[in-house]
Amino acid sequence: MINKNSVKFFKIEENEHPYVTKGEGQAKVVRDGKKVHVYITSIRSHFNPDNIEGVKVGDAVLIHAAAGGMGLILSQWAHSLGALVIGTVGSKQKIDLALKNGCDYVINYRGDDFVSRVLEITSGKGVDVVYDAIGKDVFLDSLKCVKTLGFVISYGTASGDVEAFDLQLLHQKSIIVARPTLRSFISAPGDLQRGAAAFFKAIQNKVIDPTVRQLYPFENVRMAHKDLEEGLTTGSVGLVSGV
Repeated sequence: MINKNSVKFFKIEENEHPYVTKGEGQAKVVRDGKKVHVYITSIRSHFNPDNIEGVKVGDAVLIHAAAGGMGLILSQWAHSLGALVIGTVGSKQKIDLALKNGCDYVINYRGDDFVSRVLEITSGKGVDVVYDAIGKDVFLDSLKCVKTLGFVISYGTASGDVEAFDLQLLHQKSIIVARPTLRSFISAPGDLQRGAAAFFKAIQNKVIDPTVRQLYPFENVRMAHKDLEEGLTTGSVGLVSGV
């Protein structure tokens, strides 16, 4: 089953519908930070170039679950910084979406050996940083994809928690592993506000396009969880009341 701690919904109340635009089965958040706190906190915690690992021009990054809510944003933002973006997805149907949202290469990790493909793409060097929202199913193999002194940032556990592993696996390449949590990044006054400002600036500058691709009536929350568990969703998922 999907790890319940990794599921992130946000709820759009009936009187908040002016804050989204709907069309072709999608909705876009257009204003008011309170309505998109999931995006703000996620970006602040896991991607802001001033935190954990700075992404710069020429870096290679591997983004797991590249067609998911965070994956799409990470791919767009990394692309805007001039990085080579390699994404993984869980089905062939998601490849085109990831390619259209910043990925230079996309690998179906359930059908292909993503380690071999990443090393092939990077001429054997590996990537500078891995962003992992999947967890258990890909974490250990992700260590094989990173270059010497590279980062592996585990920010989600959709396939289950990463269990105890041998620290010696990090030794040969001096790999740095981080498991960030939001609390650490908003403990100082003003951090959340600065993160929100950076996020909305990125939207205004068309660096990222935070599209909510599925909207479920709130009473269908069970179906939303089921679709997430079965990998049927792409992008972010919204729960809507009063429709």
